[in-house]
Amino acid sequence: MSKQLTLEELAGIPLFGGVPKDKLSKILSIISYESHGPGVKLILDGDFGDCVYILLEGDVEITKMMTLLPDTPAANPEKSLIKLNGSYKPFIGELSLFDEESKRTATVKSLTPVQVAVIKRQDFMDVAEHDFEIGFRIMLNISRTLAKRLGKANVDILKLTTAFSLALTKR
Repeated sequence: MSKQLTLEELAGIPLFGGVPKDKLSKILSIISYESHGPGVKLILDGDFGDCVYILLEGDVEITKMMTLLPDTPAANPEKSLIKLNGSYKPFIGELSLFDEESKRTATVKSLTPVQVAVIKRQDFMDVAEHDFEIGFRIMLNISRTLAKRLGKANVDILKLTTAFSLALTKR
């Protein structure tokens, strides 16, 4: 599982959609790779991050603590939000590209052996500042994904507040 991406493969990853093919080598030069076995937490909710991960192979699960009290005796205070498969080449942890003070907002754990491509914040910023087209395209792709995720989160919040309101009125 130590395969490295080719320029053709990189062009097919959604994060890099619209980046001219002749500029993809700049991105390829800042990517490192990691392989992990099952059960490894790639990202831990609340930690500071400095990179974005692109899932190349394997499956991960994204979970979120469902309480603000870390020592709650609840049987399972974490809720599974989504499971991702490497065949779609999803990116995770992208908020850490924008702000070094940004904390991770969920936990990402490998379910199977995984391989990820890693782009560090400073490496990305260096490329983006020297080639605005690359920076713009990647930021646009991240923005579109964040907008979709925010829309889903708004629907989820509406469902939760409706359920909470109904539960309170039945007392």
